[in-house]
Amino acid sequence: MKKYLAIIAMAGVGVCTLGLVLAGCFRASAEPEEPNVLIILLDALRADHVGCYGYKRNTTPNIDAFARDCIMYTNCYATCSWTKPSVTSLLTGLTCQKHGVRAGWDPLREDLPYLPAQMQARGYATAGFVGNPFFSSQDGYSRGCDYYWLWSDMPRLEWLQGGWEIDDAVTVNQAIPWIRQAREPWFAYVHLMSPHGPYDLPARVYDFGPGALDQYDAKLRYVDHQVGRLLAEVLPDTIVIVTADHGELFGEYGIHGHGSLLCDELIHVPLLVRWPGEAPRVETGLVGLDRIAPAVLDGTLPETGGDVRCHLEIRDPADARLLDVLTRTVTEADLPDVVAPAVDAETVRKAQLEALGYL
Repeated sequence: MKKYLAIIAMAGVGVCTLGLVLAGCFRASAEPEEPNVLIILLDALRADHVGCYGYKRNTTPNIDAFARDCIMYTNCYATCSWTKPSVTSLLTGLTCQKHGVRAGWDPLREDLPYLPAQMQARGYATAGFVGNPFFSSQDGYSRGCDYYWLWSDMPRLEWLQGGWEIDDAVTVNQAIPWIRQAREPWFAYVHLMSPHGPYDLPARVYDFGPGALDQYDAKLRYVDHQVGRLLAEVLPDTIVIVTADHGELFGEYGIHGHGSLLCDELIHVPLLVRWPGEAPRVETGLVGLDRIAPAVLDGTLPETGGDVRCHLEIRDPADARLLDVLTRTVTEADLPDVVAPAVDAETVRKAQLEALGYL
């Protein structure tokens, strides 16, 4: 009898052990997976020309609709008023002074942290779709990308007559198939160029007038449609970050373009973050582009507060000696009071339909 009781007891232990193993399997499968991550950067996009940031023209209906599901940072500042240093801060989490990319000839050093490579090391499928020729593989910007598509590598047939412009639909047409077939989890960086001059590309049906600023706004409306196409491809549990590297001047301070000043028109940029599990809201605290990469890696929202150190582009190697002078430190005391305007439900509905290609 004791023998049978021992067998039953052993069987019971086996069943319990099997049950614990199975329970462990079910728990493991129920744990949340690593989220997909999409970063969309719009080159030269001023925050004050985006509808959800208070602009009166209907330049960004798809982005405005997307903002309803986001944490909207009203006071995000770029670390430079020129592209290459600013984007390097975005993707390394370092200020311009620390990462050392301050001019067009500076490469991304191999010893620097770099978000695509860090995500790849975590097991992510990684890709970059970049319309700006400064971010070449030769300069190190394809590091960590399983797939890297760059505008300047395209045949001349794909370029536009202006030479420096590319139809952002081409970039998005490259990104969408990759997103659709990518193994999960995936990380993608998409760099769009429409807001950047010159404005030679016809803005299709969008026409705000003949002036340079009117053409800029028309290009915003066009790139907004391309952003809508991208957003329609990703599931709600994807981390999506929409931002810009700097703004653009249209005669303010007697200057056109960017890179020469550290005024708000050039370094105050939009930042919209859709983060699974986080309720949509407006964050008015100060945040810099250099806080985005650490946030993605830590699985937390970009931290607000403190200050943001911004640098001018170094246009001459001799200017490097003036790096500590060619700076602006933005603090909470510098921030204006910005109120995000309400967006009515019908506007959101139409914008979402447009994003899906129905309008």
